[in-house]
Amino acid sequence: MLSLLRRLPPRIGIIFAAALALYTTHKLYTMCRIRGFVGEHRIEAHQVTGKTVERGAKSRTFCFVSWAEDARENDRRHRVQVDCDYWETVKTDDRIEVVRLDGDGDAYLRGGDVYTSNGQFILDLVLLGAELAGILYYWSRTKEHSQSPPASFTPRARKEPPRP
Repeated sequence: MLSLLRRLPPRIGIIFAAALALYTTHKLYTMCRIRGFVGEHRIEAHQVTGKTVERGAKSRTFCFVSWAEDARENDRRHRVQVDCDYWETVKTDDRIEVVRLDGDGDAYLRGGDVYTSNGQFILDLVLLGAELAGILYYWSRTKEHSQSPPASFTPRARKEPPRP
């Protein structure tokens, strides 16, 4: 994998690393909004009305908590994916706090959401650091690339005509 990244042209590498960094920055910004560090958010108190587990590809397990008072239990606006460890501790009729962001239709669970877990926050900070390091790496390669002569150019010594 690293050899592939080294062979990547510098400009493509910068674009690739910058695109990843933009995505990660947006995700971290959303996480900060959910935690209340920046921006506006609403906190709603609800009671757990249902818990579901879904199996995905490669034996993955997805745990959900819902708070709908009627048959909308699987409605995205009334349920959220949570850490399965948290899912095991929460019971039906427990009180939960749901965070909603202005301009975002998704719901986030305060304190148990996969999207806002401390481990995910730290992982994304590390990823952002790696992506910024990638930008700097490819940026330095563009400087080296622009200062070196083209690969097809090989200077030759001029042959002087023989002297009589």
